[in-house]
Amino acid sequence: MKKSKNICLCIFGDGASNTGAFHEGMNLAAVWKLPIVFVCENNQYGEAMPVKKFVPVDRISKRAASYGIEGITVDGMDVQEVASAVSVRIEAARSGKGPQFVEALTYRFKGHYMGDPDNYRTKEEIEEWRKRDPIEKARKQLMKEYGLSEKEMKEIEDEITKRCDEEKEWALQQPKPTLEYAVSNVMIPINGKGA
Repeated sequence: MKKSKNICLCIFGDGASNTGAFHEGMNLAAVWKLPIVFVCENNQYGEAMPVKKFVPVDRISKRAASYGIEGITVDGMDVQEVASAVSVRIEAARSGKGPQFVEALTYRFKGHYMGDPDNYRTKEEIEEWRKRDPIEKARKQLMKEYGLSEKEMKEIEDEITKRCDEEKEWALQQPKPTLEYAVSNVMIPINGKGA
């Protein structure tokens, strides 16, 4: 609406593609030709149920076509492939081509939540996907592309871990939001209070 070059990157999981909000959002984005890139992380399971049991098409990206949005599926286990595909869609959305849709076909190695018994899939299936670990693959690609030694890579990883720990600690030290702050950007007044 502001005619800026900003875009919205909307990232969600496979299970969310079955909700009404997903379909309403896709529809509205298409009707208004909004600069949104929808990225679906399809990790094969909606909680404990295989995606093929709750999605009637073989690729979630195919759902985009029903809203006139181009949808593609990429290898979500390949960091560079995902980054490249999303970058292309960001530029398309930014240049006025309306919403875009990317499905990243990936896998989660752990259960859906802490304490998940994870008894709905086999250890063999998990191990088979582990062979394609995107972090390890990206690590090897970076070492090869930039000629980094194991020691140099470890130093980079240690620095990243340190920075993440510092940011986490900073976030945990922040004051809890008040109710007033929590509803400060709500567009519909609550109990007669401002919008």
